[in-house]
Amino acid sequence: VAVDCSGRVQYGNPACARLFGTAAAEAIGLHVSAWLERHEPDEEAQGEVRRGHVELRLPSGDLRWVAYSLSRVSLPDGTDAGAVAFLRDETERRRDELRLSRHAEELEQTIRSLAHDLRSPLVSVLGFSRLLREDFGGSLGERGAHFLDRIAAAGRSMENLIRDLLDFARIGHEGVQRTLVDPREVL
Repeated sequence: VAVDCSGRVQYGNPACARLFGTAAAEAIGLHVSAWLERHEPDEEAQGEVRRGHVELRLPSGDLRWVAYSLSRVSLPDGTDAGAVAFLRDETERRRDELRLSRHAEELEQTIRSLAHDLRSPLVSVLGFSRLLREDFGGSLGERGAHFLDRIAAAGRSMENLIRDLLDFARIGHEGVQRTLVDPREVL
């Protein structure tokens, strides 16, 4: 799509017309804000090229998530003539990302719940085996002490498995790393 300095569409190819949900001729002269729902520019611009994402609201009411690469166009005398934008419909990819993100969150919640449910009886087993050793350790004999040792070892092993399960659920989550910042530089 090509736009003039004021942001009005001057040219749109057939693919652009399909993306906007209108005939190419109907898009000519319209301001790009007619479709913009949300705009997220990328942090870094490379020279005269700007990149980012926009959410477009089509005349039908549907939303499209579009990646863009925008290049300014100048006349030979250096006067700004507008811009040419290359658009790529990423709606399906965005929907897939959101769906996967929801599934990952659900999986993490399920794992956390499962770990909590497993940890509660384990704490009781380990606590009661410790009390049994303290209160009746002398009367259990060598064989009873051996069984209590095995119960405690199995409990610690289960604790490690639960911890590993929680670590697995957190894969992909970067922990917040706090650092001291000189506020004078920020301000």
